[in-house]
Amino acid sequence: MDFRRLNYFIAVAQELNFSRAAERLHISQPPLSQQIQALEAELGVLLFERSRRSVALTQAGRVFYAHACRITAHYALARREAQMAHSGVAGRIRLAFTASVPLFPAFPRLLQGFRQAYPHVEVVLRHLTTGEQLEGLLQGEIDVGLLRPSPHLHIPEWLRSWELWHDELVVAVAASHPLAGQDMAPIALQALAGEAFVLQPQTLGCGLWERIALLTSRAGFSPQIAQESSETATTLALVAANLGVSIVPSTYRSIRPEGVHFRPLSDPQGQTCIRAALRASEADACVQTFVGLLQAQPRIGQATPYSSNQ
Repeated sequence: MDFRRLNYFIAVAQELNFSRAAERLHISQPPLSQQIQALEAELGVLLFERSRRSVALTQAGRVFYAHACRITAHYALARREAQMAHSGVAGRIRLAFTASVPLFPAFPRLLQGFRQAYPHVEVVLRHLTTGEQLEGLLQGEIDVGLLRPSPHLHIPEWLRSWELWHDELVVAVAASHPLAGQDMAPIALQALAGEAFVLQPQTLGCGLWERIALLTSRAGFSPQIAQESSETATTLALVAANLGVSIVPSTYRSIRPEGVHFRPLSDPQGQTCIRAALRASEADACVQTFVGLLQAQPRIGQATPYSSNQ
């Protein structure tokens, strides 16, 4: 089907006059009549009833006119959206993030700002561990990942990555725990050697577990795990119940349940970060638009000031 013929047909159907339709289309009347005849031959139906004084749509012509209008409208929409996708202002982004990312104040501001600036871009959000994100990027199942890497993570050549936001690891203890009453003084990891721990399972494949394991190993002990919890919010609830202490990112101060206190670590290796990552070969204009906004993010840590009883 020739879209030019469709537009010629629509013009004649609306004007019901070949001369006026030809003038509207900026062509002469004979070529217009020839194109309509060719369209009728292609369809095998008569679209117009012609006389010397009038032109009228046949029943087949009225049916075809309704479809022709929808076809050209859909084509115009498809063309516009394709052009928008090409320029990066429409399309879809599959964004994955670790559990602590939404607690950074910059994250909701980032999403809100992007949605306002690019309302035609669909943002598909997925909560995945760092390991799951790396696999998702490799398999092309996600476009951008916001992950918390372990200290041993080697960034592969096929991945493009940079530090986005920083925070620190803190010790979470029950309000009734002896360590809770020492205000905001930093605590050495060695002081936790005899404590029971509530930690995420190693099988989750998250960078946080590996970082904690490395820090405690350097301090000369392995955590005595009393309870495993895959969700940090649950971990803090178990800490509040005095089932053990835990080490969590400082961003979790914002969801502290009643009965949990936090102490900073004196170990300088307690600093951690969220990294943005995408495939180095990524060429999608829509993804690149979002990445540009990500790269414009200030490289700062958690803005909320620390308080010992938060």
